[in-house]
Amino acid sequence: GRKGRQRYIFPLPRMLSWTETIPGPQFSERLHLLLVNMVLGALNLLAADLKPALAPTAAQHEVHAFVARRCQQFLKKAFDERAVFTNHASKPFEEDPPGKYPK
Repeated sequence: GRKGRQRYIFPLPRMLSWTETIPGPQFSERLHLLLVNMVLGALNLLAADLKPALAPTAAQHEVHAFVARRCQQFLKKAFDERAVFTNHASKPFEEDPPGKYPK
């Protein structure tokens, strides 16, 4: 089993439900989880490992929380800008971030 400090975050397991450590979705939880899990899957693909663990480590949980918050921001802005499924839908998201690791 996993004991001690886990340094490797990949492969990331799917996020099965919204947790209380992440602010609740402003839209459908199902939509949020779908987007979050698509992003997690893409990260796993980039890391070249498609066999994620069943339960997340503490470090993986932090990644889940970060990805979930960013997906929330994406969906909120997409719906606010009515940019979803239109031409140039990514335009509102193409501005430079305020720092290297925006929150």
